[in-house]
Amino acid sequence: MNSNLIFDIGCNNGDDTDFYLRKGFKVVALDADKSLCDEVSKRFVAEIKSGQLEVIYSAVGHKTGDVLTFFISDEKPDWNTCDPAFVSRNEKLGVKYRRVDVPTINVADVMESRGTPYYLKIDIEGADAIPLQTLLGRKEIPAYVSLEISQHDLSEGLEQIRLLKQLGYTKFNFFNQGMRLSVKAPSPALEGNYAVFHAHAVTTGLFGKELGGRWLDLEAAERRFQGINRRYHLFRENKLYAKDGNLGGTLISKIHNRFRRHILGDPVAWYDLHAKIA
Repeated sequence: MNSNLIFDIGCNNGDDTDFYLRKGFKVVALDADKSLCDEVSKRFVAEIKSGQLEVIYSAVGHKTGDVLTFFISDEKPDWNTCDPAFVSRNEKLGVKYRRVDVPTINVADVMESRGTPYYLKIDIEGADAIPLQTLLGRKEIPAYVSLEISQHDLSEGLEQIRLLKQLGYTKFNFFNQGMRLSVKAPSPALEGNYAVFHAHAVTTGLFGKELGGRWLDLEAAERRFQGINRRYHLFRENKLYAKDGNLGGTLISKIHNRFRRHILGDPVAWYDLHAKIA
């Protein structure tokens, strides 16, 4: 494993990549939206020239060299996806998509040629499990990994957690993106260089030793996710908490969520699941 290497799978506009670079890590950034890859390449010309950054235009797949249909939202590129279910859900919210054919790459193949990263960040809207599935059977895996947990689907989310366990990860940590504005990078840094964390950026957030929060075993992580899933459906479907099919929006939901935010530090939001090898 290369302790100075990070894979940014679903790099979007490069805000996460920027944070990793400022912390002194070497980065392999990948995205299936060519315009975003071009944007990142222009943003970090010096880092690419020095070899600190490599940008790969490709969609994640089980096999390198295939072609898949990718759905791009020019208005909300952070909702780009290869998952038709995501497209259907988001179109009901007014999001418009266009279809493009994109070449695929196997993340395990990338590791064979670039090395196993210290941290594998995954945020690819509905396909987060695919990079992990390609790592099954590998002797060496990243020390840390994160993905966007499928909080809308109990069975799918539990499968994601168990897949991480199958790979060899034993500790799990749920980062509530609704609390991102209160996050500050520790100073002095716990790993790499100190870098200011820009909470307003399109970002997964802190990672590794600097993540904070509670690291849970498998059983506790499954219980934690079951609670996240219950609250998601409560705020989406119960008329006391959901308005016009949207998440929250009623007076009771606002009171409930203020309590969860200011007292518990855990509002109803979306979550990234981090995992590590104990």
